[in-house]
Order: sequence, then structure tokens, then C-alpha cells
Amino acid sequence: MKPGRNDPCPCGSGRKYKHCCLPKAEAIAPEEIGWRRVRRATETLGSDLVREAAHHFGEAGLDEAWDEFNRFEGEEPFDPDSPFVTLFFSWFLCSASTKCSNVAADKACGCATCCSVPRST
Repeated sequence: MKPGRNDPCPCGSGRKYKHCCLPKAEAIAPEEIGWRRVRRATETLGSDLVREAAHHFGEAGLDEAWDEFNRFEGEEPFDPDSPFVTLFFSWFLCSASTKCSNVAADKACGCATCCSVPRST
């Protein structure tokens, strides 16, 4: 049975468990701290990518890329909560043929993603 916080410490020191061995028992392993940081940094990655892609390429561009990504699976609308969204964005960043919606017919928007010519104002 696990000792309570205010119980005498089972190590025999005579101190309360909370002041003696509890901090060591609750300590997090250094490798777990690293994984927690990674998870915290990446947990919003999918929604961040959806927001930025929608801003940059527009909803139509995102839908077009989703259709191209799913061309063998049938017609389903883009779903940011899809379990495939991370895989989709890996493909999207490397392979999609979507053009930036910020581009006028004869001008480039100046973004690093799709343009090599700075946008003229």
C-alpha cells in the first residue's frame, strides 16, 4: 500500500513522507521531460498548418490539394480533424501543385513557398 502524504516515511527516517521520499517518488525521468516538451510543441501542429495553409492558399486551394491527395479514395471534403492531416501536410509541403491564392494573374505574392519574384505594390 502506498503511504499517504502525512504518514511517516517508510524509509524509517521519522520524517513525514511528503518531506522525505515523496519528491523522489514523483520525480519525472529526464527522458520523459524531453518527450513531454516534444508533445507540447507538436500537439497544435495540425491545426496550425491548416490555419496557415488556408490563409496562404485560401480554402479553395486547400480543398484542391485535399482532392489531389485523395484522388484514389473518392470525394470527401477537407477535414482538419482527419487522422490523415499530418500525412496530408507532409505530402502538401513537398508535392502539391496548388498555387498561392494571394497571386494576381500577372504578379507573384513574394512568399517563399511558391514565388521567386517579390510582389510589386
